[in-house]
Amino acid sequence: MILLSLTAEPSQQEKIVHIYQNYYCCMAHTAGKYLRNKADIEDTVHDCIVKLLSVIDSLDTSDEVKLRHLCGVVARNTAINRIKEKRNEVLPLEEVFDISSEDTPETLTMSNETVNILKRAIEALGDTYKDVCRLKYINGLKERQIAALLDLSEKTVNQRIFRGKKILRKALEKESINE
Repeated sequence: MILLSLTAEPSQQEKIVHIYQNYYCCMAHTAGKYLRNKADIEDTVHDCIVKLLSVIDSLDTSDEVKLRHLCGVVARNTAINRIKEKRNEVLPLEEVFDISSEDTPETLTMSNETVNILKRAIEALGDTYKDVCRLKYINGLKERQIAALLDLSEKTVNQRIFRGKKILRKALEKESINE
């Protein structure tokens, strides 16, 4: 793998190998929902690996559910961006695909009810805000890392987090939980 030569530390190499071995099929399957050409699917997965390499130090490979979700989100957005590039136009995600909640992996069951309420509130968000809020609050990534993974500007990510947070506050107030 050429990517391994790009990383200096053995721990980074181990993480990339783990992601490639365990999540290549997951990312290919997700990309395949949007792309029909096998070469495009493979290119998309490899682009995902390169993007994940940019945030490899902050990834926790022991949490398989979070890692699978992260790989799925990155693959979905990379595939959609590939379609947009081919069309040479910018379209909202809702106009390109109908992305249902069935496409996302189940979240961890935790005993802490507040965390469960927060997760339910994030799941209720629209896809535009759901992805960035999940990556920010559940996966613990920074805005610049999210921007790199989703091929968005950092300003767009900050705006989506701000708006998503506003919606989350309202939902949490209904549940009688304050931030």
